Amino acid sequence: MPGATHRTNGAATQTDERVFPPVGHPEAGERSAVIYTLLGSCRRHGINPFDYLKDLFTRLPAAKIARIKAFTPAAWAKRKMLAVAASAKHLLT
Repeated sequence: MPGATHRTNGAATQTDERVFPPVGHPEAGERSAVIYTLLGSCRRHGINPFDYLKDLFTRLPAAKIARIKAFTPAAWAKRKMLAVAASAKHLLT
């Protein structure tokens, strides 16, 4: 199914409507809600959404489904806080 054609830096590109449903499509709202929920959770935990999503999209493909809770913004923030504390402890010794 062909998607919409867009211009990026003068080059035409085409989006796949199966991956990015157009505005008004029933699945577009649900997918948007998931993204907004993740971004809101990042904000609530005081983490940079870009850093979180970059790490998430890097590590998630190799992850086991049993470890999915380790990828929530809350768990991510806790892991980062522990890493910073361990680094600070190492510097003090």
